[in-house]
Amino acid sequence: SKSARVRAADRTVGNFLEQSPAFLVSLWLHSAFVSPVNASAFGWTWLGFRAVYPWAYRLRFPGVFISTMPAYGCVFYLLGEVVRCALKM
Repeated sequence: SKSARVRAADRTVGNFLEQSPAFLVSLWLHSAFVSPVNASAFGWTWLGFRAVYPWAYRLRFPGVFISTMPAYGCVFYLLGEVVRCALKM
């Protein structure tokens, strides 16, 4: 229905805006202090999972995790490697 599509579009934009700050900070830190090549690969991967979000949101409840959990994994990896490199110093 139209309301389901509108709700999916609204949540897609909302979720993107909610997740972007953490992603952008982790991407920048990883690129600056660890590896710009890895940061680029994980950045494109994160964007790919974000692109799946509107479709995944319209699935029944656990379906949204198809998009969100791997995207969270990208952010955790990027930040984790920054922390690991900082602890090695």
